Amino acid sequence: MKKFRPVLLFIGIVVLALVGFLGYRYWYQPTFVFYSTNDASVTGSLVRVAAPGSGQINNLFVDVGTRVNEGDVLATIKVISAGPSVVSSGPYVPRLLARVTSPISGTVAVRNVSVGDTIAAGTSLVSIVDLQHLWVVVNVDESRVAEVRSGQAADVDIADVNRVFRGTVTDIGSATNNLAAPTLSLTTSSNTNQTVPVKIVFDYSGVRLVPGMSATVTIYTHGTPE
Repeated sequence: MKKFRPVLLFIGIVVLALVGFLGYRYWYQPTFVFYSTNDASVTGSLVRVAAPGSGQINNLFVDVGTRVNEGDVLATIKVISAGPSVVSSGPYVPRLLARVTSPISGTVAVRNVSVGDTIAAGTSLVSIVDLQHLWVVVNVDESRVAEVRSGQAADVDIADVNRVFRGTVTDIGSATNNLAAPTLSLTTSSNTNQTVPVKIVFDYSGVRLVPGMSATVTIYTHGTPE
């Protein structure tokens, strides 16, 4: 019987080692695969407000950062030639003074004109974004985009507010950063690698974000850490 003890001891050691290895893999080693990049930024849908007719900017009541409500007057224009969308400003101002109002509630993100400017019909006056409906667009390397799918979890690290948000992948390839040149389909980064834009939505309630903030995004392509 004694001659079997070394064999049993060896088997016991192997079993313990195997259990220990599996336990280490389960409890300590990451069981997820991820893609991480800092080529990402906060963005939102811009609503462009155009001049209804040719003329001169008479008054401009907003600037970048101004909060507006739907229907607020953004500017008045001394109209030379007007389209059918011109709205009379009322009996107390000249007949050819037209009001330009905000089509949505939001924040002015871009201002393209100043008081006194002479403009043509259709000129973009301002662009407005709803700060309550922002998201992140991350440019994923083309060689890795096949791993990314809608519904995957992602961590969005925004250094400007010192916060990491848990988000979800919603769109692949059709996402676009509306505050810059549109990047539909494939784009080319500065290092010549082709990338695909991916949209990440996340809950940022109670935190003030603005379009253009940079982000570092980690997309969990297999498994999700707690």
